[in-house]
Amino acid sequence: MSVSGPLKNAYVEEWMRNALYLPKRPALLMLNGGGGSRKPASDEDILEPRTGSPPLYGYGGDKGDLFEYYDAFGVHSQAMHEAVWKLDHLDKYNFHALVQVGKSTPKPAKWHPGPGGHLLRAQILAHHYLRLLDEAIISVLAALNGENTMLKLETLLETTTPLEQDPTVNEFKLPPPLYCDDFFCGSPASCAMTFEPIAQGSLLELVVSPPEPKTAKPTIESQNNSVWHTQLITYDQNAVVNARNRGAQYLDMKYVLQGNKYAGPLVLGVKTHKKHHMLFCQPPGSGQNQAPIGRNSSVLVDGKDSPFELEDSFYLTHTIRAPCWATKHQLEPGNHTITITPTNADGKYISLSAVIWF
Repeated sequence: MSVSGPLKNAYVEEWMRNALYLPKRPALLMLNGGGGSRKPASDEDILEPRTGSPPLYGYGGDKGDLFEYYDAFGVHSQAMHEAVWKLDHLDKYNFHALVQVGKSTPKPAKWHPGPGGHLLRAQILAHHYLRLLDEAIISVLAALNGENTMLKLETLLETTTPLEQDPTVNEFKLPPPLYCDDFFCGSPASCAMTFEPIAQGSLLELVVSPPEPKTAKPTIESQNNSVWHTQLITYDQNAVVNARNRGAQYLDMKYVLQGNKYAGPLVLGVKTHKKHHMLFCQPPGSGQNQAPIGRNSSVLVDGKDSPFELEDSFYLTHTIRAPCWATKHQLEPGNHTITITPTNADGKYISLSAVIWF
């Protein structure tokens, strides 16, 4: 995840909180970017070795308070700054070796590590995760041997069993957000999307009608505009085709679910857990053949009119993120059907890339 701008801490916190509310309650290891080593004022400068330890949480930069705030909830961080604190005066770990060497561009970025920095990061992560694996194996073997000093095997298995999908069953609670807007971070959110790779769920799983989107394979090529379909977004087609022609993989597939007035209504079904608005997001830079969903469709929630409103949270009004439209009325906890019918006369597509509910 790469974030920048005045709201970057809010974005990071939003991601962290949603990840912590996932059923398996994962531990998070946040990697702070950059090469980590000090940049000398000139090539002739010789850096003196540093002594002591790096300041606690200071290596998180302006996110250090976030890492400290969520430390007790399983959020940890690792930064190159911390790793090379006492080493960046050495040739192997200095700014030149970790950031500049091996880059093909004549004026390489000075904030992003080069091959040497990436290799060091990989070695650090390998050490970290292999150590955790080693400790887990020792714990399991000890439990199998009936050693009283370790957890029983039954206890270990219980702690790895996923919690129920209903977030209201989980009593786990996070403290109030530091930076994130309460609209997004006040409650655990569920998200279904069309972009791949998909982490939480496919938007197609919510489709009640028409049935075709569930069975049709997403394509790069244009499809029949008289039915709802999943297709690679127009502005990304050339990049995918060119990559494939070079024999390269292209895993970041920006598919969208789209339809127009000829395709008729789209019916989605969701189960909400908290009284809240439901958000429908369109991809950024949708192109000339895409129509804003909030102004070009009629919306029924459980058969009742509930027009879209552009969510005016500071997330969306002060950034270039994808436009998200919210239902005007909040949905009560329970099962709901949402019917979206394109109404624009020009035949442009109504496209969806994500749906968010609470």
